[in-house]
Amino acid sequence: MTRRSRTRAPLAVTACLALGLVLGACGSEDTVASDPGAASSSSPGTVDEEPASWPEDASVDLVRADDEAGTAYAEAAPVGGAAWLADEGALVYVGEVGYSGSCAPRATLRADWSLALAPGGDKDTMCTMDAVSWVVVVTGLETPPTQLQVTDLSGTSTVEVVGA
Repeated sequence: MTRRSRTRAPLAVTACLALGLVLGACGSEDTVASDPGAASSSSPGTVDEEPASWPEDASVDLVRADDEAGTAYAEAAPVGGAAWLADEGALVYVGEVGYSGSCAPRATLRADWSLALAPGGDKDTMCTMDAVSWVVVVTGLETPPTQLQVTDLSGTSTVEVVGA
């Protein structure tokens, strides 16, 4: 019996390590990437294809929805919704979930017009426990997506982009 329990522990550790290596080798989608194969057509009577993902020069800023700038953005899109501000060349998403007012959430652009929000701060930062709505502002886009997939603390949802 003792011999059997000694062999199970190393096998379990080896299996966990192998699984970690396999999953780590697959990589993650948390990168901003462009699809060089997405062609744009300029001939009359054809429709340009929407790019498959964010352009390389897309950038993300976060603004509190209750700040002056955030209020202006929040008027363009409903809570939990997205809008294209053509004059500014910005896509805005008004967060549905409240995050700390002192520690902005982390916003990550992922492949296929996807956005992920996670609580900000780190182990050395004291964040307030208030629930503040944040506005995600994405710039560097020539054209917006028609839909945006958002993953936050409540799960994943797909929202229509108003004005796209």
